[in-house]
Formats: sequence, C-alpha cells, structure tokens
Amino acid sequence: MKLATVDSNAIESCHRLGTKTDKQRPIIVRFSSMIHRIAVWKSKTALKGSGIVITEFLTRMRQDVFIEARKHFGIKKCWSSEGVIIVSVEDNKRKKIVTMAELHVLTSQYPHQQGRTKKTG
Repeated sequence: MKLATVDSNAIESCHRLGTKTDKQRPIIVRFSSMIHRIAVWKSKTALKGSGIVITEFLTRMRQDVFIEARKHFGIKKCWSSEGVIIVSVEDNKRKKIVTMAELHVLTSQYPHQQGRTKKTG
C-alpha cells in the first residue's frame, strides 16, 4: 500500500480471528491513532485485484443491518464508514443508517431497488 506515515508503531494491537484451519483467517487491527486508520482506509483501493480486502469491524447489530441493506439495495449500493452504514438510493442520494428500524423505513421508501436479480429457470 506504500504508506510512508504508517509503520509498526502505528498499530496498537493486532491478532487473527477464529481458530487455526486450512483457510485464511481475518486479522483485526487497532491503530494507535485515527490518522493512521484513515490513511490505511483511504489507500485500500491499491489492493484491488490482490485478493486482500480491508473492511470495518461493525458491532453484531450493525453488521446485521449492513447484511440486510445489501440484500435489498445490492452490494455496490451499500458500504460502511466509521461505523455508519451508507446506502445509495435513487438519484445517487446517500442515506445513513445504524439500526434495523431505520433500514425498514428506507426499504419502505425505496421498495423496488432490489440489489439482486432473481434467476428464472
């Protein structure tokens, strides 16, 4: 990622999640300052095509909201930033949500923005 300002001193803690298996396990990193975290977050596009993905660690509740939002609006229309879920709706408007109730309001306002298309057999 070629980040001159981020070195090992920028990391407060780092460990793998899950138990040892044959497949790759995620790594959770806590940075010593928000400046370093933001620098890594902004440069994550340099990893496109590498098979490495940087995602935000969300609480269980927000992760559930995020998954449901992606099911309704589509993967490319939903992302998270600093713990807030952002949904791109009609006319490229962006709505910020954090609870399932807020998602239900949004899905009732935009019921026909299905992210997934149904396959017909």
